[in-house]
Amino acid sequence: MRQSGTGKTPKVFNTSYVPPKRLSANGGVSNSLAWRPVVRVLFVVAVIFALSRLPVFKIKQVNIEGADNALLKEELQSLVGQSIFSSTVSRTTERWLRQERSLAALTCHRGLPSSLSCQATMRSPAIIWVQSGREFLVDEEGVLYAEKSGQPLDVPLLEDRVNTDSNLGSQVASREIVEQVIRLKKILSEQSVTTKSLFVADSLYQLGALITSYVGADGQPVQKELTALFISTQPIESQVKALRTLLKERGGSIKERVDLRIPGYVYYK
Repeated sequence: MRQSGTGKTPKVFNTSYVPPKRLSANGGVSNSLAWRPVVRVLFVVAVIFALSRLPVFKIKQVNIEGADNALLKEELQSLVGQSIFSSTVSRTTERWLRQERSLAALTCHRGLPSSLSCQATMRSPAIIWVQSGREFLVDEEGVLYAEKSGQPLDVPLLEDRVNTDSNLGSQVASREIVEQVIRLKKILSEQSVTTKSLFVADSLYQLGALITSYVGADGQPVQKELTALFISTQPIESQVKALRTLLKERGGSIKERVDLRIPGYVYYK
């Protein structure tokens, strides 16, 4: 006698089977599942916020290095009592970088649970930029950051004759140009060529020197005002060497200027 049944045949699944997502009444994913990631994020944010309010995470000490601005030091010290996670720290550093041109960099590192270490890098003058009779300080990156005042500085004086845009905080020359200006001044001095100032000629790549004296062929100083023109895209050392040789051999014939801007040639008048 054959036995028949009305039950369904059971399904057999392997270990890779993943249960289907529960669907809502309208056929979409269940609302409870859809909200789970949002709930998790909100929970994490709530925990972080609660922890940041704990007294143990209040800033108790601010260490400052490199800053010589009293107001900057005072404001950084005023962060004591703020939460170590507070955005006030980053807002303070960003504002000072915008408003203080002499400040090249300002970074603050949080040390859990309650210390803040700030490192300030102040700009220092590499050259003095002269434009329309006014003198400005320019750092090694070519950034014009302040108008000169006070005592004379032992850095090259560079006169701008091409009227470069020179707003405070702007870069008036590249780092390479600044290095060439410093090198030119140094090598001329080593060759006993005294200059009143250096200047930018037809472009930033053409430098000039206002010479006031040099050592002649007899080893004696010669007082004479001359203009020497150099090209900064070529080695300065070889140009100064050619100038020194010309001054020794034909210094008496030079009345106005020496032009060394064309490699391999020296012109004088």
